[in-house]
Parts: sequence; C-alpha cells; structure tokens
Amino acid sequence: MRISSRMTLHTLAAVVFTVALLSAYFAREMKQALVDGEVRNQQAQLDLRVQHFNSGIEQLRSDALLISESPFIVEWFKQSINVIDDANDQISTNTSLPSNAYSSLIEQSFNNLLTRRPDYFQARILSISGDELIRVERQNGAVKVVAAKQLQDKSETEYFEAAKTLSAGEVYLSDINLNEEYGAIAQPEVTTLRAAAPIFDGNGKLLGVFVINKNVGSFVRATVTNSSVGDVFVLNARGHFIYHPQNEYTFSEQRGTDYTFAKQWPEIAKSLLVAFEKDAFNLATSSLNLDNYVVNARKVSYHKGTTPKYISIIQMAPSSHFSAQTIQALQRQIFAVALLLAVCIALAWFFNRIMVKRVYMLGELSNCVAAGGRDLKLPEDRGDEVDHVAKAFQSMVDQIDGREKLLHLEKVKIQAIFDAVNSGLITTNEDGYIEEVNQFGAHLLTSEPQAMEGKFIGDYLKSESSLNSNVFQAYFALQQEATQPFHFEVIGLRHTGPFPVQLSVARFTLDGKTFYVAAIEDISERKSIQLSLDKYAKKLEASNKELQSFAYVASHDLQEPVRKIQSFGELLEREEKANLSENGQLYLSRMVSAAERMRSLISSLLELSRVGKEQNQCEWVDVELQCREITDDLEKLITEKNAEVSIGPLPHVWGEPVQMRRLMQNLIGNALKYVKVNVRPVVEVGMYCPMDVGNEFALELERYPVAFFVQDNGIGIAPEFREKIFVAFERLHGRSQYQGNGIGLAICKKIVEGMGGIIFVDDNPAGGSRFVVALPKAGPES
Repeated sequence: MRISSRMTLHTLAAVVFTVALLSAYFAREMKQALVDGEVRNQQAQLDLRVQHFNSGIEQLRSDALLISESPFIVEWFKQSINVIDDANDQISTNTSLPSNAYSSLIEQSFNNLLTRRPDYFQARILSISGDELIRVERQNGAVKVVAAKQLQDKSETEYFEAAKTLSAGEVYLSDINLNEEYGAIAQPEVTTLRAAAPIFDGNGKLLGVFVINKNVGSFVRATVTNSSVGDVFVLNARGHFIYHPQNEYTFSEQRGTDYTFAKQWPEIAKSLLVAFEKDAFNLATSSLNLDNYVVNARKVSYHKGTTPKYISIIQMAPSSHFSAQTIQALQRQIFAVALLLAVCIALAWFFNRIMVKRVYMLGELSNCVAAGGRDLKLPEDRGDEVDHVAKAFQSMVDQIDGREKLLHLEKVKIQAIFDAVNSGLITTNEDGYIEEVNQFGAHLLTSEPQAMEGKFIGDYLKSESSLNSNVFQAYFALQQEATQPFHFEVIGLRHTGPFPVQLSVARFTLDGKTFYVAAIEDISERKSIQLSLDKYAKKLEASNKELQSFAYVASHDLQEPVRKIQSFGELLEREEKANLSENGQLYLSRMVSAAERMRSLISSLLELSRVGKEQNQCEWVDVELQCREITDDLEKLITEKNAEVSIGPLPHVWGEPVQMRRLMQNLIGNALKYVKVNVRPVVEVGMYCPMDVGNEFALELERYPVAFFVQDNGIGIAPEFREKIFVAFERLHGRSQYQGNGIGLAICKKIVEGMGGIIFVDDNPAGGSRFVVALPKAGPES
C-alpha cells in the first residue's frame, strides 16, 4: 500500500477513534450524571430515615435505662425475691409473687410507657434465672398485663445472656428479627428490636433484667417505599434479609431457609463487604456502578458492644433505566461525525500527495544506510520541513560513523583485556546463560569459549550444598544491588572431575538489561594446603596435650621409684623371705606384683604417647603380607587355642609399616584372646563392603576408599561399650579373666586416626565382634 494511502487511512482512523472516544465519554458522563442525581436523591431521603431511626434507638436506650434504675422496681424486687446464698450472691425468684403496691406501680408505669410510645409493644422484667416476672404488651391496640400463668422462660435468649454481663448504666440492643413467643414466631409477624438493661440494688447486686420490645417495621416500610427506581433490601449484620420484595426470603434464619444477599448477588455482596469493613462501627456509605446494576448502600450501626449491631440498606436499580435517556444525544452526534470524517479524508489526501514523493526518497536513503552504504544523495533543497529532516539525517549518519569507529576500538581493547586477565571471567544474562567467556576461564573448565557460549552456567558451576542448584540463587537471595561483588565457593565441573572454585559475582544493568560478570578461580591447591595445615595443627595439638599429660607421669622420676621398689622387693624376697612370717611373705609378694603392674602401666602409657610421634618414612604397606607374618609369630598361641585364622585378599596402603603392623597385631591378638569357653576360635581378616553397613557409620564410609575388617566368634562387645573400649585403661573384664592393661585398642584408634581414618566395632553376623578399619587414601598422590 502506498505511503499516501497509509497516511490517509491513519489520519482517518485517528479521527474516527477520537470521535468514538469522545462520544463514548460524553455518553458515559451523561449516564453517570443521571445515576449520581438519583443516588443523591436516594441518599438525602435515606438520611432523614436514618436520623429518625437513630433518634428512636437513643429514645429506646434512654427509656430502658430510666426504668431499670427506677427505685420502685428495686423495692419491688426486695419484697418479691428471697436471698438463698448471700455468700455466693445467688438469689432465687419466689414463683408466687405477692401483689403489692409496687407491682401495681410497675404495671401502671409499663402501661404508660407503651401508651406514650406507639412503636413499643412489649415491656417485661426477667429474674436472674430468666423467668418472666411481669410482662405488659399491646394486644389489638390495647395495652394489657399478661396473666402469671402465661409468663415464659427467657433464659436462653441472647439478649438476656448479654444483659446479665453489663454494668450499671449500660443497655444491650439485640438483632432485629421477628418476635417469638412460646418458642414460635408470633402472629401477626412483628419486626422487633429489643433493649435489655440490668437491674441492680444499691450494693451493686444483680436483681434481674428489664426488656423493651420495639416494632421497627415502620422504619423498614418507610425506607422501602422511599425508592422510586429499582428494588430496596434491608439486611442484618450477617447478610440475611430483614426486608425483601419476596416475603418468603425475609428472616430466613428464623424460617429455616438460610437465604442471604450473598447467595443471590455474590459479586455485589463481596464489593460492599470491602467498603463496609473500612468503617466497622460508624456510618458507612458505598455506591457501585456495575455492568447490570447501579447499587447504593448504607450501613447503619446502632450498637457498639462486643458484637457490633448494624443493618444494611441496599438499593439496586438496573443500568438499562439510565441508558435510554442517553440514546437521543448519541443520535445527534452521528451527523457531526460523518461530516467531520469527510472533511478529514479530503484534507489528508491533498497534503499527503504533496509530501509523499520526497518522503519516498528519504526512505530509500535510510535503506542505503542500513545496508552499510554511505554515498548519499539528498532530496532537492526547497527550504521546507523535508529539507530539515534530510539535513538532520545526514548529520545522524556522520555521527553514527564516528561512534561505530570508537565502539570498534573500545571493543578490541576490552576483548584484549578480557582475554589477558589471569583469571576466569564469564558473563551471563539474568537467567544464567553464558554470553561470553575468556580463554583462561574456558581452560579452567577444560572447554573452548565458543563451545560454552549459550549454555547454562549451572552446567559448569554448582552449589556446594546441592549439585542441582543454580549458583546464582544464593546471590539473588543475599545481594540485590550491584554495589559490591559477592564472593562464595562453588564446585566446578570438568571431565577430570569436580574441583573447588572461588566465585565472585557482580550484577550490572545497562539499558534495562541485567547481566552478571563472574570471576572464577581454581582453589584446589589452596584447599589441599589448608586441609594439610588443619590436619597437622590438630595432630600437633593432640600431641602437645598428651605430652603435657604424660610428661611428668611417664618420666624417669616416676619410673625410677617404681624400679627401686620392685628391685628391693625382689631382693628382700630372695634374701629375707625365710625370716618373714606367713603374712609378711604374702604382703611382700603382693608388693612385688603391684610394682610390676605399675611398671607395666607406665610402659603402656609411654607406648601410647609415642604413637604418631615417630617420624618413620611412609611407604606402600602390604597389609595381607603383614597379617600372614603376624599369624606366623602367633603360631604357638594359635596352636594352643586350636584356633582357625584365615587371611583374605587385603589392599596395599600408604603408611608407616611399624604402625600398621602394631595395629593388625593388636586386633588379631585380641581376637585370639577374648574367646568363648569350649568354642573353637575362628578369626577372619578381609575386605569390608560399605553396602553391608547398616549403622551410623554407613554414610561416613562413602568417604573412605579403603576398608578392611578383623572379626572373631568370641565373647562379643555390647553396643553400649563400643565407644568405651577405645579409651585408654578401660577394661570390660577383670585381670583374672583376661590379661592386659586396656591400652591395645586405644593404640589402634590413635594409629588409625593418625592416618586420617576411622575404626569402629560392628556385629559379626556369625557371632562375636568385627573391628572395621577405614582409611581415606590409597597412595601418596591422593
């Protein structure tokens, strides 16, 4: 389509749209003016009704309070009620009340009240147990006193229960509902509001409750007949109808149908609820102009107690009522719109024909510049607006050329710096997809820059806590502003395996686009050095503590006295034994034996303290060969016990041969020592499978590539002692049963932990115990 035609159509469309918009606006404003006028009229009339209702409520509250505080009512209670339990303030009504002057005075007072107030139709006094004592009511236009046999029990009514909790000077106003007598809705039906006030004596003791029933039906009828347009509904605080054009829907709670405004018009009810909740206790007004209805609502509060009481008056008029008057105005606009369109079309066609030729030329020049051409021939200079645009176009092209050259130089310089940095650099978009990576970063991740572009950064970097998480999630959570880079450690992934990475991330926003620059550094060596330093520090700390604990005890000062005691004891036993009594010989024997045990204990302590301190050269140790050599050394013991010892395939481990031999000799020796009576000892040494583990060490073993066991069918070890046995000098049996100082397993544990491993006791499926040794590395390169 030619540009002149498009410009003409655009101009025409703009005019049509503007006219249509203005027409719709004026139509809406006219309709809204009609609606506003009707709303104001309804609200003005409703204000008068609400003022009348509020004045009636205040009069009702005042009358109830005035009569409840009347002295003659208190005197009447004193003559008509017996105090049963004064200590607990319990009083009981005398069911046969005497007729006295006060009773007549009360009845006359109630009669006058109902006579003066035509909308009051009942007044009653209730005892504190809820029984009616006196009731005066309007029957067929006349005020009468109800006979005693027709009095009722009102103890379960909500207004009685609420009035009992009030203080002096307070009045309770009930919900508006149909009056009920003798458990049923009274006929004819009366729309009722009750005022209940407590009656107290001079000492503040509750005597009873005074109640007035007010007929508010006249207010409801006046409110309904007030409306000239649409329907009017009156609701209680729970949304049930006090008035509905269809009478069967009124007071549905009492009739058992539970029909509410929200069920009939849920969307309107929801909108009104929002407006009313903003002002829970005071007068609230809301007007809604919906698709099908114009709604005017008024909330009238009449009681501000624990449970506020209010009614809602809602007028609903169909929108179509206000639309008919706007049609005539719209018809008058049609002729003006048609005339305006014709003029606009003619003018647009004329001016577009003048401009189109030279504009076409500028379009061709734009295509030339877009294609990279710079040999431009501008339209003929006529001094008009097109010439001004042409000159601005030429200036723009010149500026673009200069900026492109500068941008090219800057890009070359930035790319050179980017590739020359001795650190991995990665840029991503805000979703974490890689846009650019330098050579060093690609080398760290054993890839090529081009191969990484467009891929998700989570394919190369993972969080330490979860290998499936996006590393930027932590950054998003902790730092939303790009003021400072954020640093944390992650796991880098490459074909040689995972490795630790120090990641620094900075967030930038340019031209509304967010991207991230991440610097990555391989910290494997740093981590390894730190781990070695930590292990050495712990080992050094443990050694220092042991040296401090045993230096004095295990020194020459402790051994020399014991040695002298033992030497002199043996000398005394050898040379003077015949001169000693029988008891003396016994004491001497015990002294020598004790000195020998002391010497043995000191030697064991020294042996324990030396474990891990010898700076022996580490080398490959054939554990299987060492175990076979140990069984050869123990051949005599094995033969004596008729034991069966089997050595399975065992690994080569990197460690100190002496310590490994001491470890295995202690474990195999213990297996031959702690045997069952009359049971042939069976000892087995072999590789340990982590899949068989069902205890608390199962997860730990995943970190140890080398694990082997020594198991027996001996006396076994109860689970509660499996930690205790690795403590120095902790024995589970007496020396008379099994020899030893209780130091062997402590030495085993120290040897294993010195190699960075763990040792624990597991159950042998065939009975007895199984000692498991798990080591973290299988060679010097690990």
